[in-house]
Amino acid sequence: MKHCEHVYGTKMEVFIEKSKQTLQHKPCTGAQLLKSLDINPQTVLLVRNDEVVLDHEELSEDDKVKILSVVSGG
Repeated sequence: MKHCEHVYGTKMEVFIEKSKQTLQHKPCTGAQLLKSLDINPQTVLLVRNDEVVLDHEELSEDDKVKILSVVSGG
């Protein structure tokens, strides 16, 4: 499994909706990204270039990734 961490100077842009924060991150899988940011994958949707992706999919340096909070209610 590749090591994944947020760093400055890479091209993959990640927007975290909950904190309204945008950061640069090394390319990795969605699962690795969420783990490195300490985000529970069951509470968010991963969106890559305006399309929902599964957490096992690879994210590349040219991707624009959004981590969107899932809202549920009854």
